[in-house]
Amino acid sequence: MNDTALDSKLREFVSRELNRDVTRLGPNDELTEILGIDSLQGLELMAAVEEEFDVFFPPDSLAVGHSLGAVRNAILKQRAKSASWRTNWRTSS
Repeated sequence: MNDTALDSKLREFVSRELNRDVTRLGPNDELTEILGIDSLQGLELMAAVEEEFDVFFPPDSLAVGHSLGAVRNAILKQRAKSASWRTNWRTSS
């Protein structure tokens, strides 16, 4: 999935999960300020992102969901770690 497709899918997913219009939300806009979500909704959103995008966020990084850009970067980071782990596992077997 390319970056544009990921951005689009993430935007649609967040809109559906929060039941809010995010079309005018910029990549660096704070979700808590612009959409009015609280910390519990933020944690629930990140848990849903984990499931939808097949990534795992360590507990100490669950606060990354401050903006769409931060969530996107966290997804890309976790996917890169996963890809690296799979590559290393295959070459060591």
